[in-house]
Amino acid sequence: MGSVPIRSIAEEAKNEKVDEGGLLPQTHTAWGSPVHAANQANQETMDPKQFVEHLLNYVRSETEADVSPFYKVFLSGELSEEQVKPWIKQFYFDVRGFPVLMAQIVSNCPYHYDVRQVYGVNVAEELGEFDPTKEHPRLVSKLAKRFGISEAELDYVEPIPELLIYHEYRHNFVKHNSFIEGIAHGALAVEGTIVQRYKKIITVMKEKYGCSDKDLEFFYIHSGGYSEIDYGGDVAHEQEAMNILERYCTSFEIQDKVKQAVWRSIESRKVYQAGLFRSIILNHNEEYKNLVKKIVA
Repeated sequence: MGSVPIRSIAEEAKNEKVDEGGLLPQTHTAWGSPVHAANQANQETMDPKQFVEHLLNYVRSETEADVSPFYKVFLSGELSEEQVKPWIKQFYFDVRGFPVLMAQIVSNCPYHYDVRQVYGVNVAEELGEFDPTKEHPRLVSKLAKRFGISEAELDYVEPIPELLIYHEYRHNFVKHNSFIEGIAHGALAVEGTIVQRYKKIITVMKEKYGCSDKDLEFFYIHSGGYSEIDYGGDVAHEQEAMNILERYCTSFEIQDKVKQAVWRSIESRKVYQAGLFRSIILNHNEEYKNLVKKIVA
């Protein structure tokens, strides 16, 4: 691909941020951030159902953490196959850690049987219902094979620094906080944006890169459609997370912690997304490469 208009992509992404029903403060920092929480005079408890709906609206309003500048270029079909390959490798590294994240939520629930049942099933699904060939990270290897990437290249992939930071931060957050914060941070904030993005990935992978439905089984499982396994996709998981949050987010203190958990998840994912843009797109941009040379010279 040629040089990407870096400034226009960044400006377009910035302009797409929307205010869902007054959710995003006009004169404060992002909804859920520690600074906003400290400045919030009204500490009344929201109705749990309304709170969870606002929470999901906030997740979906953060386009930079969903269809970020990197994904805008990718989903437009502007990446070469050689640029798609490193994305697949980094994506595999991210996906490989997700079953462990869900298992951590289960381990944080010594007494909450309702939560254990939901996320115990989720873990089983992530593990391919205990069929090693259907474990979700292994399904990504089908797509990798289409691009000539070996199993060894996937298993020993070196994550970009931004992904490593995001991955370890997310796991540490879920491990060291309550199960309800873990669900908000590691489940809702992630699965609340997956379905539409994955559907777009399926479209561009088939139309631009000639991938088959079999190559894309991982994305179908999570977004619905063609797949030998159908549990309702991440629409079902999103609803499960919302139901649990509505059940347990019954005080201002819990709601405040959950808002911060979601905010931290989104902000850390922006780091990962920025890393994809830097490593896969900017590193192929002559303007950027010349700028770096001047700085380090």
